[in-house]
Parts: sequence; C-alpha cells; structure tokens
Amino acid sequence: MKAFKQKEILEPGFPFKLFLNEAAFSFPPHWHEEIEIIYVESGNCKVGLNNIQYDLKTGDILLIGSGDVHYFLPRLGDSKKVFIQFGLSIFNDLSTARNEGRFITPLLSKTHQLSKKEQPVSNENELIHQKLEKQILKIIEEFNKKQDGYNLVLKARLYDIVAILLRNIPQKEYTLNDKNKQNEQLERLKNVFEYVEKYYTDDITLDKVAGVANYSVYYFARFFKEAAGMTFGQYLEHYRIGKAEWLLINERDKSITDISFDTGFNSIKTFYRVFKKIKGCSPKEFQKSAFK
Repeated sequence: MKAFKQKEILEPGFPFKLFLNEAAFSFPPHWHEEIEIIYVESGNCKVGLNNIQYDLKTGDILLIGSGDVHYFLPRLGDSKKVFIQFGLSIFNDLSTARNEGRFITPLLSKTHQLSKKEQPVSNENELIHQKLEKQILKIIEEFNKKQDGYNLVLKARLYDIVAILLRNIPQKEYTLNDKNKQNEQLERLKNVFEYVEKYYTDDITLDKVAGVANYSVYYFARFFKEAAGMTFGQYLEHYRIGKAEWLLINERDKSITDISFDTGFNSIKTFYRVFKKIKGCSPKEFQKSAFK
C-alpha cells in the first residue's frame, strides 16, 4: 500500500484505467496527477478530501482533481464502486485550441461532486448529473465489452464529460501562484509519506516528522490537518492498520501479536483498539471474513 503520490498508474500509450471495488475499505491520504471519477453503483462510501468529507450514495459521482489529496474512510456494509482514472495527456489534441484547451487543466484541477436525486430532474445540478451518469455508464459498458476500437470510444466519452463540465461548471481562476502553492504542499507531504513508509515500524514522534517537513511541531500539525484532512496521528494509525490488513490476509501463519508489533504498535491491546476503531471489527474477525 503506497500512501503518497501514486506513480505510473496508467498505460503511457492510452492513459486510462477502470476498476471495480465491491467491498467496504479504507485507504490513507494519497494523490496522483491523473483525474479520478468515482461512481457509486450501489451502497455508499465516504471519501475525505482536505477538511471535507463526501458521503456518497448510489448513483453519486465524485470527480477528484489532479493533485488533490484524498482518502477513503471505512463504512459498514458493502458497496459497489467504479473508479475511472485518466491522464490529462488524453486531451493533447486540444493543447493548441485557444478556446478549449486552456480551460481543461484548471477545470480538472478541482474536485466536483454531483449527487443523484429522485426523478424527474428538478434543477440544473441534477441535469448535469444525469448527463455525466449517461457518459459514465457508456464508458463502463464499452470497457467491459472491449470491442474493436473501444479505446476511441472511451476517449470520445471522456471528451463528452469534459465538454459537459466546461459548459455547466463555473470556472474558477487557477493562477500560477495556486499551482506553485499546491506543488510545495505536495512535496512536503511526499517527504512525510515516504518517511512513514520507511519507518512505520519504529516509534515515530511528531518532532521527528515535523523535521522531515521542515516545520515546527505547531505549524506541522496545522499544515498536515489542512492538507490531508486528518491529524498525523490518525494518518499513522490508518497506514499501520492498512499494513496489518495485508499481513492478516497474506501471512496467515503469523500470530496477531506478531503482526501488531510488525506494524509499529507497542502493545497488542493498542493494536486491537485501533483496528476495531478503523475497521469496525477485531483483527481475527477481519481475517475470518476475508476467507469466507
């Protein structure tokens, strides 16, 4: 589990990826340059972005902007979610178009949520949602069938999605200063996330990690909460529990006590408490449910 910038998640020749998740899961803060669309086919899920938490239900759409730090929070019950990821390079054909190309990067650098309401459509936001959902369902169908020329159809549908957003979402100014500020923030976060990945089994203090970000403890605590949407202590707990999940599933010969210490917890009692807080069940219950 990578808890920082995801790299090379798409094929360079056709920067597009679609995958399905049908279980309740959690994932710590991370980001990628690619745009991500989450479409909830059934059930519900909770996605955090900075200090905002999006409660998504059946039919809802969340478009996560390039470079936006986001994370997934556990929810009771299964849900069926489709994830669509694509790189901005897919729109290179518009790079020289003065009236369209210059708006795409600012538009797709912001996160947008569109919720499904009861029919009939009653307002502008619901109409936009209906149009986007139609294109997303076409993408899912085309991707699953993979008939000749399906890459061309997928690209056309993504163009349709961007056109819908351009025509209906108010454009906000995205200055060079905004971009530089985001890049500086992501670089500091990258250093912190890489440090945690390397030393998560050790005793990581706020003093140590604040030094990695080149901040005082006070400013680091504020910076991390604003950037990642949770305290550093909460992030570290989520990261360690994520590692424990993997071990519980893939190294079943290990005792739960060994797993707790292998993932940085200083006591089995603390491990059980944090695991249940985050996953809603005990480590043993989680392990049993994974092999039903």
